[in-house]
Amino acid sequence: MRKILWLCPPNFSGGLLNMVQMYLKKASIDLKEVEFAELTRGCMKAKSKTKWIAKPEMAPTFFAALAKKQYELIVCNDKASLFYLTGKYDSLDLCRGGVYMHEGKPVIVIDDVKKTKTVREGGWVFLQDIGKLKRWMSGKQRIEPQFNLTVCHSIYDIRALLHCVQDSVLSAIDIETTGTMISCIGVSCWTKQGELQTFVVPFFNPTKEGGCHWESQETEVAVWELVWAIHATTTYKVMQNGSYDSTYFIVYGVPLHNYLFDTLHMWHAIWPEAPKRLDFIASIALDYYRYWKDEGKDEAEEKYAVPMTIAGLNNYWLYNGLDCHMTLLSCRFVLQVLMQQDWAKLNYTRKFSAQFRELMAMSMRGIKHNNQIHSQLMQDMQQESEDARRDLLTMVDDLEFNPNSPKQVQELIYDVLKIKELPRKGRSSDEVVLKMIAAEDVLVDVITQQLWATKKPATNVSKYGGGCTLHGRFMYKLYAAGTPTDRLSSKAHDLWVGSNIQNVPRRIRPILEADHGMVLVEMDYAQSDAYFTAFESGDPEFIATMMSGLDTHCVHASRFFKVDYEKILEATKNNEDWAVHPTEGIRQNTKRVVYGSNYFMHAFTLLMTMGRDAVVASAKFLGFEDANMWSLLKLADFCDKYLLQVYYKMYPNIKLSIPEKAMKAVRNGNKATTAFGYTRLFFGDLLNDEKLQREFAAFFGQGGTAGNINKAMNTIFTTLEPLGVELLVQVHDSLLFQIPEDSFQLIPLVQAAMENEITIDGRSFTVPTDAKIGRGWGNRMIKWKPGVTTMQDVDTYESQWWDKWHKAHN
Repeated sequence: MRKILWLCPPNFSGGLLNMVQMYLKKASIDLKEVEFAELTRGCMKAKSKTKWIAKPEMAPTFFAALAKKQYELIVCNDKASLFYLTGKYDSLDLCRGGVYMHEGKPVIVIDDVKKTKTVREGGWVFLQDIGKLKRWMSGKQRIEPQFNLTVCHSIYDIRALLHCVQDSVLSAIDIETTGTMISCIGVSCWTKQGELQTFVVPFFNPTKEGGCHWESQETEVAVWELVWAIHATTTYKVMQNGSYDSTYFIVYGVPLHNYLFDTLHMWHAIWPEAPKRLDFIASIALDYYRYWKDEGKDEAEEKYAVPMTIAGLNNYWLYNGLDCHMTLLSCRFVLQVLMQQDWAKLNYTRKFSAQFRELMAMSMRGIKHNNQIHSQLMQDMQQESEDARRDLLTMVDDLEFNPNSPKQVQELIYDVLKIKELPRKGRSSDEVVLKMIAAEDVLVDVITQQLWATKKPATNVSKYGGGCTLHGRFMYKLYAAGTPTDRLSSKAHDLWVGSNIQNVPRRIRPILEADHGMVLVEMDYAQSDAYFTAFESGDPEFIATMMSGLDTHCVHASRFFKVDYEKILEATKNNEDWAVHPTEGIRQNTKRVVYGSNYFMHAFTLLMTMGRDAVVASAKFLGFEDANMWSLLKLADFCDKYLLQVYYKMYPNIKLSIPEKAMKAVRNGNKATTAFGYTRLFFGDLLNDEKLQREFAAFFGQGGTAGNINKAMNTIFTTLEPLGVELLVQVHDSLLFQIPEDSFQLIPLVQAAMENEITIDGRSFTVPTDAKIGRGWGNRMIKWKPGVTTMQDVDTYESQWWDKWHKAHN
């Protein structure tokens, strides 16, 4: 009898079979022990054009066919089979890695095999699942303690929880929230006796009068005092994405002590490209895993609502308890992997400490918000959107046309205007695709420009019009584990308010201002990525350019456009259009070319990034007067021949160094390290995947900048905040902070912290900084000149700014 029955989908081709067999061989599984069977042909029906679901009435047919098979273990690689075997699920992606039972025999769910080729981490995930299969075959599953749950309904239960935490070597904690209120807290304890015990402490209970789970105010106060005591224990704590929970614990006045482990940050430190959801981590870590994230929330009327019945609440608390249980077990696995890799430990300690030190402080601090400017800006943008929409409806001659409907936009472009679909893009209404079409069709260009004029102001009103402030402050979250490059990311605040601070449009930035008695300073690196790209490549000419003290954009523009450096520099200082115009200026266009060249951007991608008008203007400047008549293909050819290739001839090592670095990374287990010690493990083929190679090349420039500014931020927070510097925002290569208005002497200290000396391959350099200062952000700032700029200069400019503002809006 064969040990494994592999249930395949009806479209399981020979190529997919060969791929599976290759992975089975890698895991040393004998192919003779595997029978591949397709039992569900004709068992699916169409729910839509893209979604197929199982026919429940076909279950007897499926089970009759299954009963004829001999097996010890089932691999379910077919969503119809999954539905019949679980009686509930038809998503392989949702249940992937899960272990279910059928007639006493395990069923292991494995996702669509095609993902090994179409998803970057797909091959790695598939190998992890095959490894789980092998452990089940050999009876060597990872040991997992039983799940035991106590829902606390009395002070006695809470005291028992406190004693259990005190007796534990590790405790996992997780909260559920509704609105900005903690509805329950879960705690899983790994006792010194090796047992797991999980408790859930409810607070919000809609089935009781007033919604409070506890019978009196005095009792609830006593419960919170015990929660404080639980959090204050010396037992080590673990959470999944605990910055969310910690925010609420700070607000509630029950801060967590000895919180040293976070499964999300640990996972990101090792596998930054893989999903970081708890269910995904658990699916890899646990051999008895099955999906639980739909437990307890099926009765909730809204996504974050609490169920209104006793049965629903019991499921809700079960869900909270399972989150804690899975976090604790996953931590055990991830911690074992982490402790075996010095580079991963370094990644984790840096990211974790930053998240719960400077980034938590910055996120909880927010920035003062000016309601007057904000209200007027929103009115302006709303009016602009309405005016543009009115003109758009006239253009398309359809008063019912909805520019926010992808379907209607597609019908307009492909049916009414008869535009041919781009290869492999289909009837896409994506902005990038429409830009590609508009580049060759004047009518589409006019209409799409009107589309953006209608949609973008309205989008900004929707995103920033309301719900961004708390107690008069614009709120956001800065996040250390959002990118694989060591860069920070941003999102709305964990208190369900605010927005991504790094994406705030420049037009909207003036709504953010310094606190009373303070002044804002923004300090940013000048051409930071280019410095790191130059020194990482080792190109002597590129290094010489970056260290020359010259305006490097003018240097490069001189080479691209064959104009004397001094002439371009003078035109830049005089703000002459031919040099600095956003579309036609050769220095401005040079910036885009250099950025794209450093990251191996393809010519067509550069064309789309620069925009057709900018490329046409560049070509005309070089004497191609008919460039406005060129096709996309010819414009892309111009980008390649006259821009990208010219740059690579200037600095050949930019390209030549990457294959060598990639080979070194492959020999090091597909790992590369930036100048600041951040190591990234890459999924995929670094030697042959061009897209991955471009990402690999960008890693050194972006990762170098990120490491530099993160180090500076840490120094400023630990040494300069006590002196009066208050960090507010990091936007990739700049820091926004505020200082007392009588403490300008702090600015050079921040600059010194940012201008670290960096050494790469024995060559040292410093990335220079520029600073602006003002009462508000954005165009409310003036350039800071050391020893020259005074508070009077700042206030004079602020007064002038307001005069212009009032004049424009009266």
